[in-house]
Parts: sequence; structure tokens; C-alpha cells
Amino acid sequence: MKSKIKKITILVTIIMIFFTANNIIKQNIIPEVIPNNRNIASSHYPVYIKTYNTNQQEVFIKIKKQLQRVIAYHQDNIELLLKLGLGDKIVATAGRFISLENEEIQPQQDFFKSIHYYGLCGINQEFAVSLQPDLIMGYPSSFSSKGIWSLGTTDFWNMRGCNCYIAHQRGSNNVETLETEYKFIRDVGNIFNREKEAELIVANMEDAINNVLAKVPNRKAYRVMVIYFTGKRRLNLGVNTLVGNIVERLGSKMVDVGQTISFEDIVAANPDVLLVVYNSNSDNDKKSIVNNRLLASVSAVKNKKVYLIPQIYTGNSGVRTLEAIKFISKKLYPDLLNK
Repeated sequence: MKSKIKKITILVTIIMIFFTANNIIKQNIIPEVIPNNRNIASSHYPVYIKTYNTNQQEVFIKIKKQLQRVIAYHQDNIELLLKLGLGDKIVATAGRFISLENEEIQPQQDFFKSIHYYGLCGINQEFAVSLQPDLIMGYPSSFSSKGIWSLGTTDFWNMRGCNCYIAHQRGSNNVETLETEYKFIRDVGNIFNREKEAELIVANMEDAINNVLAKVPNRKAYRVMVIYFTGKRRLNLGVNTLVGNIVERLGSKMVDVGQTISFEDIVAANPDVLLVVYNSNSDNDKKSIVNNRLLASVSAVKNKKVYLIPQIYTGNSGVRTLEAIKFISKKLYPDLLNK
């Protein structure tokens, strides 16, 4: 009897070992050997993304599946979609595009055609509804109750089954940093199941910062001002802007003297480097500093460290943040990085 029980016990043990081993094989080996893209994609969703509503309140949107029809407002949203290989998802774009100084007109026009671009404010609510979007990427102005860019409130679109995304730096928090740009890039990567591609973009930006710091270990902490001429006003882009955060991450120091400044304020601040935001009158703006007798004693003017900087490098840069980091680095440390 004991012998029979022993045989049964051994048989049960063998069966258990077999099924356990079989389960281990199924769980650990088969998914790696035979990847199923459809299963991998479906397992990514749903995802929850923190964003803002029309009232600038933080909310979470639930993305249930891969989105297919996107309306994108403004340069940073559009360029990020293209960088992540999502151009085929775009059904319409509109908003501001800021050209660099050396960009030619015809390639820009060809580019605009390829992204279904409707100009600065060429999409109205009726047209947008006809496009049946499942995602609208924009700024707060895209979802206000009125305005040239408004397509209607977030509630209006949510009731029609359309997700609304406003990047972190577009909400109620006025501080824009590299981290808020990184969050924007990661959010979009998460929405579209392009997380690896998004992380690579962010990693390249962080590598660019670290490479500069490694090359200039004994760097001087320059005092920097970034000035934006708008009509007769001169605005100081301070530490709470993306350009200010990049300058400080690169080891220099932003001179914060308030937002609206005078030439006398520039003299009193005496920055080592002056960055003048590039726009249509940028040459005149730079000359108004370089040739201004009131500013002759300013360190940046004396040492010829007054530079133009494209506006797209100062805020809401998106994928161009990498270009911004490299550009600012070379202006701060030309002797070390322009070799």
C-alpha cells in the first residue's frame, strides 16, 4: 500500500513539474521569440495623460486606443508629431510658424502643403468638426470660448468623443523649463505608443547639456540677458523662461531685472552676454544696442558678445530644443565649442 502511494506521489510531482516548466516557457520565452506587434500595441492602452481644460484646471484624459485623426496647432506640436513619424495621423494644422534666418520660402511652402496647413488661423469650429478628429493638440487659446484660434471649449470636444491636449507649459504654470519640454515630448510619445522614440529625443537633449559641461569644466558663469523687442517695448526673458533655464543649466546665470526694461536697466545689469530675440526687425534691434552710446560701457557690447537668437529657441521649442541648447552653448563658450 505504501509503495503504491509513493508511486502516485512521484507521478503527481512529475506532472506538476511538467506544467510548471511549460508555463515558464510560455511566459518567458515565447513573447520574446515571436513578438506580436498588434498585441504589444493593444496592451499599451489605455493611457492617462495629465493636461488642462478650458478653465486651465488640471485634468486627465484617457486614451483608449491608437489615435488616427489629429488637428495640431502651432509649430512645436506639429514638428513633434512629424519627428515621431506620425505625419499620417495629421488631418489639419494651423497657427504660428517661426522661420529661422536662413530658411528659404519655397521649401517652407512645400512643407506646409504636406501637413495640411491652413494658415495662421484658417480652421474654424465647423470645419474642424467636419474633419472628425479624435485628438486636438493646441494651446489654451485653441480651446477658449472665443478668439482667432479657438475651436471651442474642451467640454465641447469631449462630448464629441475628441481628446484635447494642452502641453504642461501651456497651462496655468508660467514657468517653462527643459523638464516641461521633456514632459511634453514624453506625453505625446505615450499618447501614440512612441515612448522609445520620445525618450531618445529627450536623451539627446540631456546629452547635449552634459557634453557642454564636460568640455568646459572650469567655465565662467557668465551673466546673461535675453531681450525681446516688441514695438517700442523691450522685454527681458528671465529665469522662468525656457531660454533662461537652458542658460542656467549650461552653468551661466540669468540677470533678472523685471520683464519690461529700459536701456538704463541694461547698463545697471551690465551683462556679459546679450541675446537679442530674432524677428523681422532683428538687425535693427541688434544695432539699437551695439550702436547705442548709452550701452557702450556694458560688458557684452564692449566684448562683442551681442548675438541674435531665433525666437523658436527661447520658448515652446519642442524638438528644436536640441538646436536651442547647441546654439546657446556656442554663444556662451565660442572659444571652446566653435572649434
